[in-house]
Amino acid sequence: MDRPADSGSHETSSARGSNARPHVMACVGAVPFAARLVSEASSRAREQASAWVAAYVETPAHRDLPERERNGIEQALLLARYLGAETVRLSGDSVAGELIAYAREHGVTEILVGEARHSHLRGFLGSSIVHNL
Repeated sequence: MDRPADSGSHETSSARGSNARPHVMACVGAVPFAARLVSEASSRAREQASAWVAAYVETPAHRDLPERERNGIEQALLLARYLGAETVRLSGDSVAGELIAYAREHGVTEILVGEARHSHLRGFLGSSIVHNL
């Protein structure tokens, strides 16, 4: 079963200093619960009266994603815009690296990511984004 990695939220230090308002980032990916993750980020931002952003990182593998997964990403980004998020597309070889760099540069204080339950096996076979963050 897939789940949003609420426990995988990651707090970062703000580049704007400790008095900065919170800034939430939802990391959108090709997961079936991306819309739930976006909704959770919207709720957290509203509770904290903070700005929020939905980010997607295009890697070289993006072009190999099935059309259904690419459409899911687009739908999640559209939902985020509708719910008041700034949306960004980043590109690079390292999803985690691009997200951390963006978070530091823009004063993000909370990162929400989702991970498919089966991806725990990735810890043995490769790296997961949640683990790398």
